[in-house]
Amino acid sequence: MQEMNFPEAQNCFQKLLELRPDYPPAHANYARLLSRQEQFPTAVGHLQRAIELKPDYARAHLNLADIYAQLRQYDQAIAAYQKTIQLCQASSLAAERRSTRIKALSRLSAVYAEIGRFALAATAAEQAFDLARRYELSHLAEEVEPRLKRYRRRAGKE
Repeated sequence: MQEMNFPEAQNCFQKLLELRPDYPPAHANYARLLSRQEQFPTAVGHLQRAIELKPDYARAHLNLADIYAQLRQYDQAIAAYQKTIQLCQASSLAAERRSTRIKALSRLSAVYAEIGRFALAATAAEQAFDLARRYELSHLAEEVEPRLKRYRRRAGKE
């Protein structure tokens, strides 16, 4: 696999944003690049701009939640994961957003566990696991299942 040239990629995104400053995917994808370089404040700004331009942009909400979780800003992460889940449920494109919803539930469960709220962690992980199985997304179900068992034990649900 070829090594990513971050300065070149960053330059391309900057040029794209000069040409199309109101294009949400450009902001969201540039934010992903920036977060890989741990430029979190700038990445957050671009994700917020993408969401401002397209409020129902579930993937941008998910990426924003991931950054907040990484920065240990758990209240903001929880709110952004919940918004992602809400958007995915309400969307007429629900079939296209299934994996985004499952990922949001899974990551939300990890945040709840991180702050010691294991009953909520177990509930979110259970929802992610059930959806992954229902939609036959076995790779996501396999990813969630060990955490679900761990959170259930910690919550006293097993």
